[in-house]
Amino acid sequence: MLINIFHAIIGIPAGALSDRIGRGKVLALGYLILGCGDLILILLSNGILQVLVVAALFGLYFGTIETVQRATVPTFTDESLRGTAYGIYYLVVGVGYLFANIVVGYLWDTIGPSAPFTYSFFTSLVSAVAMIALIKTPAARRIK
Repeated sequence: MLINIFHAIIGIPAGALSDRIGRGKVLALGYLILGCGDLILILLSNGILQVLVVAALFGLYFGTIETVQRATVPTFTDESLRGTAYGIYYLVVGVGYLFANIVVGYLWDTIGPSAPFTYSFFTSLVSAVAMIALIKTPAARRIK
């Protein structure tokens, strides 16, 4: 429930921030928020405060990323192909979630509970760095 509350709270502010400073920067910030939640899960013991903080961070992450990613789709799409572009976007997101869940489940079962969070932490850092590098390229001026 807490994840959904924070997801709902952050949507409009994340969209407004992306309008002000650029979508790529807000996406990078979203990936860093996920990394912070993962780091807390890796380093701290299981307590109710940890669970509440991580749930809030994950909600902020989902609300930020989902809002700004969806707003980015029409930036790279001809108006006559927007429906197709959103269909492809959701196909890629769905396949990505499927792959991620398979990897996380495998890591959890074979290594232990901290392995998926370590994996997620490093992939979120790579994603943030990649997004920052991408927004510095001339081809990505539209998502700045």
